[in-house]
Amino acid sequence: MFVRSVFLRTILGAALAILFLVAPLGSPGSLDAKPSPDATKSPGQSPSEFDSLAGQLLVAAPEMADPRFSRTVIVVVRHDHTGALGLIINKLIGSSTVADLLAGFGEDGRDMADPIDINYGGPVQPFVGLSLHSPDFAIEDTTVVNDYLSMSAGVEVLKAMAEDRGPRNTLFMLGYAGWGPDQLEGELQRRDWAVAPADEAFIFAPDPETGSDGRWQKALNRMQIDL
Repeated sequence: MFVRSVFLRTILGAALAILFLVAPLGSPGSLDAKPSPDATKSPGQSPSEFDSLAGQLLVAAPEMADPRFSRTVIVVVRHDHTGALGLIINKLIGSSTVADLLAGFGEDGRDMADPIDINYGGPVQPFVGLSLHSPDFAIEDTTVVNDYLSMSAGVEVLKAMAEDRGPRNTLFMLGYAGWGPDQLEGELQRRDWAVAPADEAFIFAPDPETGSDGRWQKALNRMQIDL
């Protein structure tokens, strides 16, 4: 669901412009795209042999030229023959209350004053709300990544939080990162990204002293290849 509040869109748009120097926004993939059993696959490779990176971290190389992804850490939510989808976890835009955020989406926030961070999830559809969260919450369209991580529409998670039935852990995002077929594989071959293992604490545990670049450096320390 898109942000409806003009004021909220203006504030968030300004924050994104400051963070990323008004870099042009691409749209390499559709959030609603579903994996197809007949999707094109690499020669000689069956779907069961596909080496999916879902649940792992993509860590931007120090030489990353694209300002939208400079020093970013991305959790891969989906990765198959149709492409990939991930969410940046170390670019904070600002904070709000659950009630105000829901009002921005045209929903009743039930006067819930609990604060919540707003994170930049990626350059695709930057006013679409998404949430990474623990699997103790699920709706029909929830994507289950592993035993500690899921992704759902952000507004549905916010509504559940307002009704005191939200997940134990949550990160609220605006936008996401998307790749078409073989696009991420090409970027990995160019060493635009390093792959690093993820865990629940790294994704969800607050670390206010580390900051964006510090979290990126911590993720680099986990990487599985040398850059």
